[in-house]
Amino acid sequence: MMGKAGANLYNAQAIVYLTLPKDYPDWSLVDWGAFSEALVLSVQDAGVDSLPDYEFVKFADDLMAPLKLTDDQQVVMGVGLGYRDEDSLLNQIRSGRMDTKSILTILD
Repeated sequence: MMGKAGANLYNAQAIVYLTLPKDYPDWSLVDWGAFSEALVLSVQDAGVDSLPDYEFVKFADDLMAPLKLTDDQQVVMGVGLGYRDEDSLLNQIRSGRMDTKSILTILD
């Protein structure tokens, strides 16, 4: 099910591609991660759903020309945007979550 949906890019109405310069310093990933989270939260606040997924950038080299990117840039992440189809089998998937205490320790 995920493979078929991913092959159709989850029927996203729009896709945002996030890029970085190829020679980016490691700390740029912190800014990039904060920006991508802000993007996802902002569109949710506007009533639009989002889905960050590898399928959007699986063939990143093929995106260079259509996105008019230069050779010094690289596509890092794609975020699908659109309106959720609650009846879709894809949206029925519920994964288990680890208990936060098993992965996080806060010391006073």
